[in-house]
Amino acid sequence: MNNGVPHPKKKTTLGPVAGEVSLDGIEVTQVIQDMNHTVPLIANKRTVVRVYLSRPAGASLTVRGEIAVRTTPNGPAQTIPSLDTVLLKAEQNGKLRLKRESLSLSLNFRLPESLTRPGRIFIRLSGLKKATTGAVVPLPKTLPEVAVEFQTSAPLRVRLVRLRYQSGNPPVSRVATAQDLALIKSWLLRAYPVSQVIAAEVTVDANIGPPFDRDDGTNDCNEANAQISALRNLDISGGMDKRTHYYGLVADGGGFMRGCANLIPASPNPAAVASGPCGPDDFGWDTDGSYGDWYTGHELGHTFGRKHIGSGCGETNDDPLYPFPKGQLSKADGAFVGFDVGDTALGRPMTVMPGVAWHDVMSYCTNQWMSSYTFKGLLKRLQAEGQLSAGPTPAGDEAGSTTDAAAAAEMEVQMDSGSFINIVATVNLTRGTGKIMYVNPVANILLPAPDEASRALLRVRTADGQLIQEYPAVIKLNSCIEPGRDEKGVVDMAIPYESSMRVLELVLDGNVIDTYRAGAPPPEIGNIRRQPAAEALSDAADTGAASDLVSFQWDVAGGGAADALADAESSNVSYNVQVSADGGNTWQTVAVGRKTPDATIDRTQFPDASHIIVRVIATNGFDNSVATTDAMPVNSL
Repeated sequence: MNNGVPHPKKKTTLGPVAGEVSLDGIEVTQVIQDMNHTVPLIANKRTVVRVYLSRPAGASLTVRGEIAVRTTPNGPAQTIPSLDTVLLKAEQNGKLRLKRESLSLSLNFRLPESLTRPGRIFIRLSGLKKATTGAVVPLPKTLPEVAVEFQTSAPLRVRLVRLRYQSGNPPVSRVATAQDLALIKSWLLRAYPVSQVIAAEVTVDANIGPPFDRDDGTNDCNEANAQISALRNLDISGGMDKRTHYYGLVADGGGFMRGCANLIPASPNPAAVASGPCGPDDFGWDTDGSYGDWYTGHELGHTFGRKHIGSGCGETNDDPLYPFPKGQLSKADGAFVGFDVGDTALGRPMTVMPGVAWHDVMSYCTNQWMSSYTFKGLLKRLQAEGQLSAGPTPAGDEAGSTTDAAAAAEMEVQMDSGSFINIVATVNLTRGTGKIMYVNPVANILLPAPDEASRALLRVRTADGQLIQEYPAVIKLNSCIEPGRDEKGVVDMAIPYESSMRVLELVLDGNVIDTYRAGAPPPEIGNIRRQPAAEALSDAADTGAASDLVSFQWDVAGGGAADALADAESSNVSYNVQVSADGGNTWQTVAVGRKTPDATIDRTQFPDASHIIVRVIATNGFDNSVATTDAMPVNSL
């Protein structure tokens, strides 16, 4: 007889007694978080709950668990099982930072989307079991409950422009791959403060090519941004969503082009564009197969007003408010820990990023992710731009337009409709040079506020040289200038159309640095027809299936292809090609500034369309000649 004293062995067979497992804390994370939950949680975004446990007494123990989640303090609870198990060791007791910085040292729970809707939820640890036997592990009688709130966010609207160029001998086409695009969209969804990335892709022939970043200041991201700006302006004129940010991708198969944005807007301005390289290089730390993801996150961040943070890794020190040293995600206390929910479809695992070892995406450091500071800044800007409507901004006194008009009033640019001429030029402030790259008539435009103190202006003249008007030109400066390199930028402006205008002069510091003359009226065009894709494009390994490439040609009045090219070069005639996938309601640009009467497009750009309409615009900058096809089935192109 043992007089009621439990047999010593019974303690181990029944499992630990109450008090032998304790709760260190509960963290709800999406991208970056601290234990006080100071980083906003985005509604409908993939969310993970991390539960940290200690083993005050007894041998090591491997457990799995459940949490109970309520949407009201006293409402019914939904039970969620852990994704994994955790080994509890006495030597880890009280070491919360150690556990937060290792995915394997926490019990992790993925919240269903139904529990991440806007509003509050209440979370508590509701049960633990031994992983080996399923025996219940007693919990302390009282456990703290964590309450967090999810807030809505505007979607990230982005158009990824694959700038296709040729290099090599024999020449082959280089273009961002499907893997680049997939990883970029996945990274933006995982790291940006959004639950939805509305991403579209378009492939256009680049008007630049290798070698990139030449010593004469050409063939760089500044010129790429000029092409992206001209393309975007044609899209907006064609009825596309004015809230969309545009980003140009340049594959590094023929050489590396350093990326940049053409503007870091101080207030909402979706007209800011950026471009950058992509490819498989790992930069010593990125092993997912493309560095285009975080590189895009950086340059796109500039278009949302995010500046370089001065980490000491080589970028400029433009943001004195960045709160963490050396570009880190956290101070030395490790309070903030990055968290990547992963993407199983792309082989990206769930990952924890210790705040002192990882760095903000607006730095030039290795191991880049999103800091709480940048996350909050992006969220604020996204919310502001999300108040805008997709199309032209209506007047404030029209029914239902007050919110949109108020949001537009906070922008650096204003939407206007009418007859305008869009001029896109590059300028080199260091050398005092520049070039008018694109001149196109447009009907809808985002107009920047005049900069009366600008060093540049645009002079408009008649064919015989009579001055019509002078307009201050806003210079959008390159965001990523290397030390010792030229200071460059893009002029992107629109002026009211006048029938007598025929000459444009780009003036910098009082000197005319480039002149654009309209020349003859644009020729009549017609007979738009499909042709086999160019052999160099079809044979390129990184362009996708050759069967997805469709080339179009068209006739030009007054001569064949050779005559059309000669006429285009002598009279400033160029061709823009647009496609409508909705019966002509909106038009997306697939070629801009072409000098030859042909263009190659990728049919995969229209995944949801059964038919498309193609239109070709011949322009001398002030007047257009337009030809349009009938609706064509996409599957028979």
